[in-house]
Amino acid sequence: MGEGPGASKELKGVAGSGVKGSGGMAEAVKQTAGAIGYLDFGRASHDKLAISQLPNRLGVFLKVSTEAIQAAAKFDAERVLYTGDPDFYLVLANNDTYAGWPLATATFVLVPKNARDPQKLLDFLYWGYKNGDGVSRELGYVPLTDTMKIGVRKAWSRQYNYKAGM
Repeated sequence: MGEGPGASKELKGVAGSGVKGSGGMAEAVKQTAGAIGYLDFGRASHDKLAISQLPNRLGVFLKVSTEAIQAAAKFDAERVLYTGDPDFYLVLANNDTYAGWPLATATFVLVPKNARDPQKLLDFLYWGYKNGDGVSRELGYVPLTDTMKIGVRKAWSRQYNYKAGM
């Protein structure tokens, strides 16, 4: 393998230690003066860790928040809604919105095209969209914006002929 950082499984000349999972990372950061670690927003908030500000693509320094993550999601959801992307492919990281957190990511549920009864799964997910925002926040997740929920339901309608609540 070549020389230099990233050229092997171990970084040469870099001090640090490995930990297991988000909980291990949170504890290591808490217990180590000057430590830097990467955690999701919910875990960092729950553990009351100091969170750095980062510049987005437009050069605006932002502190991570539910609103900043939703701004990134809303920007891309609206792009998808107006372009009619059939796969609802989103990359929320570093998009062109002024208020959007540059490291936002989304979690996806994959529903096979040949699923035996996608209606039942989509009914469950739809119920979650209608009733799950509070629980999402309690667990440290950022709920989808209303715009994004509309876009997802439109994609379900196109791909699975889904009718909400049927």
